[in-house]
Amino acid sequence: MKEKQTLSPKQIDNNIFSILTANKIGNTQNPLNKNKKCNGIIKVSPIGLIFDDHIAFEAATEVGAITHGHPTGYLASGYLAYLISLLVKRVDIEEAIYKATLKLRESRQAKDLLDKIYLAMTLAEGTLDSPKAIKKIGAGADADEALAIAIYSIFKHKKNYTDFFKKAVLCSVNHDGDSNTTGNITGAIVGTFLGSKFIPRDWIEKVEMKSVLEQMSYDLFQRYENSTEWIEKYPAV
Repeated sequence: MKEKQTLSPKQIDNNIFSILTANKIGNTQNPLNKNKKCNGIIKVSPIGLIFDDHIAFEAATEVGAITHGHPTGYLASGYLAYLISLLVKRVDIEEAIYKATLKLRESRQAKDLLDKIYLAMTLAEGTLDSPKAIKKIGAGADADEALAIAIYSIFKHKKNYTDFFKKAVLCSVNHDGDSNTTGNITGAIVGTFLGSKFIPRDWIEKVEMKSVLEQMSYDLFQRYENSTEWIEKYPAV
């Protein structure tokens, strides 16, 4: 029998699969690592659909801390879910971002993340072209950079709703860093705010398993339906 491979502390920090199969579960009080990479934030958007804003931040922060033990990593998750929950309530996108930023300021460990967010807002109001501005923010490899690039792209293109989604997403992915994550975050935020009618139809049609994803998104938003069809779709484990 092949001996089970032992991972070094550094490998465990950067290997999400090893974290999820470990005997311990990380949380904000007892983190398993110092991971603050951007791949932790992309999983929490549904939390903003499920929970109201007074629960979403804390819930997503704890979910983020399962795999990402650095405060920047799990606080970015809380920020995004909280922002999504506000947008679901039809709060204006700019107001929602400011409210989420104020919520983040309640944490003593949020300085690095807040600094990046404020930098993104400042750059969006400036005249520097987007590629150079995004380069000042970073490559998007860490959660604070990825979130800030999304916020920059949103503030830079929020004036015209007709092509807001397309321009913001394209802005967020046209850099040499972790563009799939920055595009994911930007699309989640602007898509929640505008709704699917403002997403380019040809983009939607190219999504694999589109109908399944649309149904799951609708069901998440609806939360629960006491019907045989629902139970058959989502049987209790």
